[in-house]
Amino acid sequence: MTQPPPLPAATRGELRYPIPQFDGEYIELFTRDEAKDFYKAVRAKSLPAKGELLSEKDLQRVLNKTSADITQHDKDMADFIIDRIDDAGKQASDHVIEIMVDTSKRYVNVHGDPYNERVAVRDVRNLYSILTPVMIKLVGNYYYALRQRPYIQGKPTKFEYMPNAKYSYRVVKRNLAQLDIEVLPSRMWLETAFQNTTDPQMHPYIEWCSGVTLDLPAMETKIGLSHIAYGTELITQTSKPNARPRTDSFASVQNFVTLGLIQDDTKQSLLAFKTVVDEQINIAKEAKENNPFVLPQRIIQMCINRWNKISRALQVVTQPHKPYGDNVFNLPPEATDNKRKNRDPSSSTTPGVDDEEKGRSQQMGDNNDVDMESNNNDTDRQSLQGGGGNPK
Repeated sequence: MTQPPPLPAATRGELRYPIPQFDGEYIELFTRDEAKDFYKAVRAKSLPAKGELLSEKDLQRVLNKTSADITQHDKDMADFIIDRIDDAGKQASDHVIEIMVDTSKRYVNVHGDPYNERVAVRDVRNLYSILTPVMIKLVGNYYYALRQRPYIQGKPTKFEYMPNAKYSYRVVKRNLAQLDIEVLPSRMWLETAFQNTTDPQMHPYIEWCSGVTLDLPAMETKIGLSHIAYGTELITQTSKPNARPRTDSFASVQNFVTLGLIQDDTKQSLLAFKTVVDEQINIAKEAKENNPFVLPQRIIQMCINRWNKISRALQVVTQPHKPYGDNVFNLPPEATDNKRKNRDPSSSTTPGVDDEEKGRSQQMGDNNDVDMESNNNDTDRQSLQGGGGNPK
């Protein structure tokens, strides 16, 4: 028997965002198809039949290659990713979700199809069970909007949001974070199917992924990236063997010109392009916050990561970092000399290089050139800001 988290020090009256009192009324959960309709998910392209490849036309389009340039490796990778997309849906269909019908427990899958009770509880590795009654003190009326993920020995209990019309994922996650209760997004598509897959490998095939609430290919077209392989728009360099690559911002901007993303490298062109990129970033961040599905969240974040790196490169070039600030030249000559002598060599910044290891705390804030969030949604961040999604 798993133990619930301890009661928090805060009382309900001290919470910034109130948690609704438990009223005992069961909350109907969406099936997968109902959830896609409710959240207005973009219609995914149909997957090819098992054992069949994507059409030659689709491969040429998503890889931006001619038929003669498509290699056997390209075909094998496409087949691998499409299989993973298929597995993400099929594996989630094996989940057993505990629900209440009147006062009795029943068991269904993500399609709403019933399970025999004996079959349902036989393998607890797939069982998403209703929370223990003691949790009502903590989660209030969110009780029926949550399930305990399958228990793993030696691991803490994890709570997953169940898509429904009454309470949004964003609000439930935000409000329960006040009590240090982490709410994870729904596994209607299982993210573990992609745990060994990189973003550049996955990116060309996002049109076949279900549950995404944005037309990401259209957004990339607006930025100008639709014909460019993921990440190749950036120029990177390493300071030593096996070191983590860093973005060379000035070289990357010149590459943007070469690729046709911008007309020239004037400040006016760079700022105009940055405005377009930042607009797409903000739209995607808002959509990710409201999307209740773990795998579609990763796909949206994958594009955010790409666009963030472009935006940071543009900012480095248009607003160069000044390690001593604007007023350094007002110092007496001897003070400037001392500062120069005492400066730690390891803190030097190569102009135009976005240093991932050190960042730019003064000018750029937290702008390390790394993914904004982990791909593992088991560590989904708990933000106390904002609200959205469902009306309540």
